Amino acid sequence: MIMITIIGNYKNAEKLYSKLLDRVRESGEENSAQTISIMSDLAGTYCRQGKYDKAELMIKNCLERKDVLLGADEEYFALTNNLANIYESQGKYNEAEVLYKQFFDAKKVVLGENHPYVLGIMFSLSSVYNSQGRILEAQTLLKDTFDRQKVAIGEDHFDTLNTMNSLAATYDHQGQFSKAEGLYKKCFEKRKKALGLNHPETLGTMCNLAKTYLNLNQISEASTLYTECFEKMKLVIGDSHPYTFHCMAGLASTYLSNKRYEDAEDLFKKCLALQKVRFGLNHPETQNTIYNLSAVYMMQGKHAEAKSLKSNP
Repeated sequence: MIMITIIGNYKNAEKLYSKLLDRVRESGEENSAQTISIMSDLAGTYCRQGKYDKAELMIKNCLERKDVLLGADEEYFALTNNLANIYESQGKYNEAEVLYKQFFDAKKVVLGENHPYVLGIMFSLSSVYNSQGRILEAQTLLKDTFDRQKVAIGEDHFDTLNTMNSLAATYDHQGQFSKAEGLYKKCFEKRKKALGLNHPETLGTMCNLAKTYLNLNQISEASTLYTECFEKMKLVIGDSHPYTFHCMAGLASTYLSNKRYEDAEDLFKKCLALQKVRFGLNHPETQNTIYNLSAVYMMQGKHAEAKSLKSNP
């Protein structure tokens, strides 16, 4: 089951963990450490599929049984760290930042700043800074993390590649598109070799590279990559996964650049409908799609639709 999760078959992993959890509960071991471990793994499969509300409830359910974890500080810290990850994915950045800083301060004293676990927390905290628009702080922390990870666990390690991908994103946000392109290409090739082309993380980097092509005004390259990525994501992780939303919005933007306004409108509408269900109206990514769809309406002279969208999305 663990291997299924690693290779990206999260739907099957969810089914297997759910069955295992039912069996353990039927045996009367509802509050055992084993049950909590299975619940945590199940929450992980929810996260990988973008089911963040389910994941949050599952992790909080685990933490409510913290008396079972007495004497097992590592498990308790891991669960709380997972909750911080979920908060971040839900756009609850302030809550996530507070938890990550608590972990970092506690763990660097015990393990040291070069320990892989501590480096993982540094990466997570930088991700929150990035989402909050604190790009320079994120970039500084990511550079430090990346340099330490290359020494501690190697450049081809899964965690190091996550940091490489995120560091590229900070360059992209600052308009340093050539730097972003170089890092994304390197990360994409390494992930493709290690995980395969159809792994969600590989597809995520493919989508990011397509976005950089779009920012470089290489519309044809961006459109080709977005189209391939979107088709693969729909098969691998489904329409309702956050990674798919990013790709969908990017592909719609290439339509917009090519003045295919009706196609752009249709895709932004689909993206918005899915995001409202998954994230709710107030999530930053939902709001960004509302802005983009409104812009498409205005370009087509649909002023009434644009006005209506802003007042009643």
